[in-house]
Amino acid sequence: MLTGPGTEVTAVPEEPVTPVQEATTTPVEPADAAPTEVEEAPAAQDEITSFVPDLTWNPLDDPNSNARYGDDPGDHDHEHDHGSGAAAMSGLDDGGGLAAIAPRSGEYKITLVTVQLTGKTVADTDAINMTAARNSIDSANNYWRSASDGKISLRRVNEFRHKSAARITDSYSSIMDTVTRELKWQARPYESLVIFVPHKDLSYGGSWGILGGGFTDGPTSGRVIMPYPSALTNNVVTHEFGHVLGVHHANTLACNNGRQDVPRNGRSWGDGNCWSAEYGDVTDLMGYAQVSQPMINSLMWEYGGFGRGDEIQNLGKITNDRQVTLRPWAGRSANRAAKFTDPVSNEVYYLELRTPEGYDAATAVGGNRGVKIIKQDPVYGWDGNASAALTPNSRISGYGNKSLTWQAGQTFTTHAGTRVRIDSMDNGSAQIRVMAPGAAASPGVSAIAAAASRTPGLGATTTGVVCGLVRGGCYQKFQGGDIHWTSSTGAQPTKGGIRTAWGTTGYENGRLGYPTRAEECGLTGGGCYQRDENGGIHGTPAIGARPTRGGIRTAWGTTGYETGGLGSPTGSEAGGPAGGGCYQKFQAGDTHPAPGVGAHPTRAGIRTAWANTGYERGSLRSPTGGEVCGLVKGGCYQNFQGGAIPWAPGVGAHPPKGAIRTAWANTGYETGRLGYPTSSENCTTTTRCTQTYEGGTITWTPTTGATPRYNR
Repeated sequence: MLTGPGTEVTAVPEEPVTPVQEATTTPVEPADAAPTEVEEAPAAQDEITSFVPDLTWNPLDDPNSNARYGDDPGDHDHEHDHGSGAAAMSGLDDGGGLAAIAPRSGEYKITLVTVQLTGKTVADTDAINMTAARNSIDSANNYWRSASDGKISLRRVNEFRHKSAARITDSYSSIMDTVTRELKWQARPYESLVIFVPHKDLSYGGSWGILGGGFTDGPTSGRVIMPYPSALTNNVVTHEFGHVLGVHHANTLACNNGRQDVPRNGRSWGDGNCWSAEYGDVTDLMGYAQVSQPMINSLMWEYGGFGRGDEIQNLGKITNDRQVTLRPWAGRSANRAAKFTDPVSNEVYYLELRTPEGYDAATAVGGNRGVKIIKQDPVYGWDGNASAALTPNSRISGYGNKSLTWQAGQTFTTHAGTRVRIDSMDNGSAQIRVMAPGAAASPGVSAIAAAASRTPGLGATTTGVVCGLVRGGCYQKFQGGDIHWTSSTGAQPTKGGIRTAWGTTGYENGRLGYPTRAEECGLTGGGCYQRDENGGIHGTPAIGARPTRGGIRTAWGTTGYETGGLGSPTGSEAGGPAGGGCYQKFQAGDTHPAPGVGAHPTRAGIRTAWANTGYERGSLRSPTGGEVCGLVKGGCYQNFQGGAIPWAPGVGAHPPKGAIRTAWANTGYETGRLGYPTSSENCTTTTRCTQTYEGGTITWTPTTGATPRYNR
């Protein structure tokens, strides 16, 4: 058992203990290995040598914290033995998703130890905020009592300090092993050891930034190691007790080819373009660390034997269509989630509704409010205790993925063909239809096949038809491109540079939406273009393909598109001008939109003159109309918010401004005696400005105002 409270143990002969498992860790961002601390003269015991964060410090927001998200570097390289209570991995699916750990009922007796590591002072150890440490265990108790319907609780029964031979530069698993041996702690049913060490984070093999570690020692026993408390401590301790209780990490399926689902192939996925984004499910406690504590998913719920046992409806093998109602997963309703077995692959899928209720209040928002679809992750964990969320867009993964759930109108299709359609959804319920493979296949399947047959250059298919995209869309990948379909746009192929440019906008999820026509070629310069729902993409071999949309595209159209005065786009839309506008560059000019004035092209000499004033940030600000020609002597002009720029052959473009422009107007503009301006305004002092014209000059002073003088 344990040495007595307050006993300081240094080196203790190793005694037989229950075999312990390498820790799984709360995720943190990858960091370079930190150098080992340099041995220095021992600090005075009343001296604090460590950075002691306050309880508002969030390592994920601190650029100097080296907080890293990632897996335990050794976790998936080892086989795990977690006691006789775990079923074989195949049992999770072939057995219809039965719990791998028998339901548990009992109070976990927690021994809380603050550890003074070698090289750390008494003051360092005193700086561990014990109120926060105790509160984190209370927070974990509240969470797991709720998840277990009151059958599991955590209670501190012992608390003391221990002096260890371990050093903070040791890997966190080594620290835990050393302290475990020194304390002679044995893994016993319904007992857990929690230690806090005096440092802001932990390391693994010299790589710092780990926020905590949890060790599964059996179905009802385990250990937790933590650094100084911070804003994340409640989440991390609760997460690590998830490992003590036998569940692993909540991940997502990530595929650079966008597949919604992939068959499992032993300890990997059956598509080399796909991988497990570990911790990627930000809607789950067992995903990335965060301040809140979202509810664990239904697969882990069932695996761990939590709850009452009536929370998940079992639809069995889907041989006929099944209609099911989901209720908020963080609520208390019976049958609020569902699971089904794919009749072809025998894989089990879990369906749950995530809404901002209970423990999900902070996370089930935006694209994370909706229907979550989960299955067993083959890469991480053991015996089926890790999950993979199957998301609408598997091309996005990691902490930044804020759209993990499926929305009303979308359809998810398993790799074997079973379809899950979200018919309707609100904060109280979701109506779901699960359809057997081959039943009423999407009309997109035949439409994509027909489009492929009439599109040369696509080559062979590289995926099946995948449905469930935004607004009920489907797509299929080919060697030379893709075909996307919706009921409103039909099946349209995308390939080459135009497809690449579309990808930069976010494909069908981006601002252009779906393509509405096939690519059309034969344009000026050997160019091609393709229309999309909210714009189009034009490209030539010499300048590449660029998207155009909205007011910029409309303004470009008024010039004659690629055959007009601007030519083809040479850059994509860029933001940031004054007034909240955007601009886009073309071969012979630009198009600038601004709020309240629309988008208008500028080119040639007028654009050069505008540039000399500072573009939209200068005194003229943004254009309010297009170029107008047909003036005397073949001249043109363009109006801007702060004035106008006239141009004529032989004299160029020179903007008159303010009082000088008013005086020029009084002479009749370019049709008057002064004619066109031949230079820009020239101010020799703050009290005298002059602009020359074909027929004279206009001079301004504060006392005389703007006065024209004509040539003789």
